[in-house]
Amino acid sequence: GQSLVHVGAHYAEERDLYQKKALNVMWVEACPLFSHKLKSNLATFADQDFRIAALSRISGLKTPFHISNNSEGVSSSFYQFGDDVDSLWPQHQLKHSNTLTVITKTFDQFVEEEHHWFSTHDPSALLIDTQGAEIDFLLGAKGSLWRFDTIQIEASTANVYQNGNTEEEVIRILNK
Repeated sequence: GQSLVHVGAHYAEERDLYQKKALNVMWVEACPLFSHKLKSNLATFADQDFRIAALSRISGLKTPFHISNNSEGVSSSFYQFGDDVDSLWPQHQLKHSNTLTVITKTFDQFVEEEHHWFSTHDPSALLIDTQGAEIDFLLGAKGSLWRFDTIQIEASTANVYQNGNTEEEVIRILNK
């Protein structure tokens, strides 16, 4: 069957959709605090697995990871919230309620470490939902992007994260 890598798993909210499409999925989540619920949510999905890995442009960096106060941390990010958050979603009163330190690795290193999964499943699609850190991810994935026929990136047109990437910047990097 078809295979997909989904970076920015959170709690694997799309797992039912992926199962309906008979996809093999490797979920990747940066935040170790989410692993227990991720494991529980994926327990009955034989073709879906996950890893905790803070994917970025460089391996081995100790980096703060900010946990958001909305929907069990759905907007958690390497980046603090930006100026547009309060005007876009005033009802949510978004803030970061916790910060922990993670050690980064590049996607290229991750692919190497997970060689068995990648060679067994040969994923054709990559979904990137990294909450403002899309370019950091892409710069650490230069040696691996060739593997994918389809790359889908969720990027913002507003300043949702301080120093986070905008859609325009992401497109510019992808075109390079």
